[in-house]
Amino acid sequence: EVNNSAAWGATPMQEDGAAAAAAPAAAAPNTTTDNIVTTCNALSQEIDSVIVDLHTYLKHKYSSRFPELASLVPSPVDYAKVVKLVGNSTNLTSINFDNILPPATVMVVSVTAAGENATQPLPEDTLASIREACDVCLRLDADKAAILAFVQAHMAGVAPNLSAIVGTEVASKLMG
Repeated sequence: EVNNSAAWGATPMQEDGAAAAAAPAAAAPNTTTDNIVTTCNALSQEIDSVIVDLHTYLKHKYSSRFPELASLVPSPVDYAKVVKLVGNSTNLTSINFDNILPPATVMVVSVTAAGENATQPLPEDTLASIREACDVCLRLDADKAAILAFVQAHMAGVAPNLSAIVGTEVASKLMG
């Protein structure tokens, strides 16, 4: 009998059941990476959901201070940044919003705040609760950015063709 295993690239050890057991083990690192990417994408979506919940909480609590702010700054993360900066301040012209909002939005927010009837400042305990919610929202956003950076860094190995066509950022979102 002729041993054709050398012609096919198999060793005699692989001819028995060891070849079947070795093949899945070789594929395990990719499967693990795929699972990590999928888990990271699911975690990113869960973070988005919590950020939306925090945004709803902030709008509810801060609306007594500045009711129109939610419609002027619709982004949950930007809203949290603005609320944290403004707090109980009545003069918004002295606050620097340059790294948060576009200039046109800064002007609209400032004019709207100046035109409003004077609202009562929020109680300190309420303001502290609002600031804490803002901090959590901003930390979650930073954590989400770190997770997305990790996923993007590994996308070329997980889905090289897809990453080459659409880029790692879009590929990571498609894989989730």
